[in-house]
Amino acid sequence: MGLRLKISNTNHLFFVTTTVVDFIQVFNEDRYSQIVIDNMNFYRERYGFKLMAYVIMPEHIHLIVWTKEDTSISSLMRDFKKYTSVQIKRKILADDKKKLISIFQKNASGYKDQEFKFWMDRFDRLIIYTPEVFQQKVDYIHFNPVRRNLVKDMLDWKYSSTRNYYLNDHSLIRVDNEVVLI
Repeated sequence: MGLRLKISNTNHLFFVTTTVVDFIQVFNEDRYSQIVIDNMNFYRERYGFKLMAYVIMPEHIHLIVWTKEDTSISSLMRDFKKYTSVQIKRKILADDKKKLISIFQKNASGYKDQEFKFWMDRFDRLIIYTPEVFQQKVDYIHFNPVRRNLVKDMLDWKYSSTRNYYLNDHSLIRVDNEVVLI
């Protein structure tokens, strides 16, 4: 599981959190979590970032991403949140989830030209400067479902990089857990 990590001045390692409006637990359903996974893959290719760790919790996600010098974390998250929101909206409408539709429409009121609001406006980010902080954040991500009593064993949470790290299982999404950053 050990990861040799060197932080460079030209690349940025971020711990990122973004949350669904009103803390609505949408990601309890695989079909919505899969949209997040698919978009992480798409934006990894588009922006060239490395996905170091992740967890999709019922109402929020945590990521550790390593971006190239010319990649803005704000642009990455703006695009990621915008497109996941569009895709999740389509799926929720197709699934005729009336309660969710109502909540997300209500959250869009007051926003010009917006009829559906899925994500909170902000996202939290922390720049990781040391291997110790990196390991602390990876552990936080991996133990999050256990702390919330969603599972007893962190390996039982499907949407987490825990399985990538401990079982070398990259079947859901590839995680860059063996990379050395220089």
